[in-house]
Amino acid sequence: MHTVIIGGGFAGIKAALELANKQTGKITLISNSPYFNCHASLYSILAGKSKRQSKVTLSDIFAHINGVDIVQDEVISINPEKNIVRSKDVAYEYDKLILSPGMVPDNLGISGVKSHTLSIRNLEDIDKLRKRLEANTKEKIAIIGAGPAGVEFAGALSEWYEAIDEVADITLIDSGNRVLPTFSKTASRLASRKLRDMGIKIQLKRSVQEVKSSHIVLNNGVIPAKNIIWAAGETLSPIITKHVQYFGIEENRVQVDDFLEAYEDIYVIGDCAKASGSGTVDGAIYMAEYVAKHIIHTMMGRKSRPYHHKPDIKSVPIGSNWAYVEQSGIYVSGKLGSLTRNEIEHRLYRQIMPRVQAFSALNPYS
Repeated sequence: MHTVIIGGGFAGIKAALELANKQTGKITLISNSPYFNCHASLYSILAGKSKRQSKVTLSDIFAHINGVDIVQDEVISINPEKNIVRSKDVAYEYDKLILSPGMVPDNLGISGVKSHTLSIRNLEDIDKLRKRLEANTKEKIAIIGAGPAGVEFAGALSEWYEAIDEVADITLIDSGNRVLPTFSKTASRLASRKLRDMGIKIQLKRSVQEVKSSHIVLNNGVIPAKNIIWAAGETLSPIITKHVQYFGIEENRVQVDDFLEAYEDIYVIGDCAKASGSGTVDGAIYMAEYVAKHIIHTMMGRKSRPYHHKPDIKSVPIGSNWAYVEQSGIYVSGKLGSLTRNEIEHRLYRQIMPRVQAFSALNPYS
């Protein structure tokens, strides 16, 4: 049996590892990057850490794993009738296909977002931003989007300015009525307090109408800023949106059945799946484990139990020694939250990489 996996994030890597461990046949992991994007150290190069130190290669992760071919390529089409996916130059036949391409930025149809904002999705983005900020530390900064990415990055930026003995002028903007809208109200309250304690201004119920090179046009005014960071919208990967005739789409996610199957022999896992756990690392890993086990059961002629994921653990750091962590109405914050988050992240990273690599990814300053 040949299983093709598209996506080199947590879900794709974990699925490949689980299938390889059970010797299910040939496995091809296709990613458009040779690296696993270590979110835990994503913002560490603000402090000057080299990009090379912050990267873990997929080939290193699978160095001692048999049966997995790592291919750097970009799949541009899927033909479910013939069980083939294609890149520009290569056709890959599959018996089972696992899609875990993640999400991509979405400008939400707002004029100027693409041309006048900076992304913070990978290490190259952060390195580019750091160099720009170093060139002029006095320029105002606006972060559009007060979800986990925007909140975490606001805290990291504030600490970076403090480390270089500068005063940051950072404004966090969101159209909603609270920061961290997918978290509890307690999380929003404590995170807002922490952000303001760090000198970060918060503008809520402010919808962005247009982005210019020197300012942001809001529904009720203008905010001047030359460094404008986009941490708001995201949408499905083109590999999904180009093939909507095969997939049901609900709330900007791919519909899956009780076994995470979106089409015959095609499974969708990770952020793009309309399933419990979507959007969290813990959920991505659990989906990968489930799909691998289900494929193995299918090979053996056994039935699988329907997919079910326990309540998510949600967490966000604000600075290096403060974090908020919650699950099922129970939460910790502050220094204890930071220690708890570090423990959780270590457990999750050890799910997909050897101990030394996990330690390096989670301790970017060591």
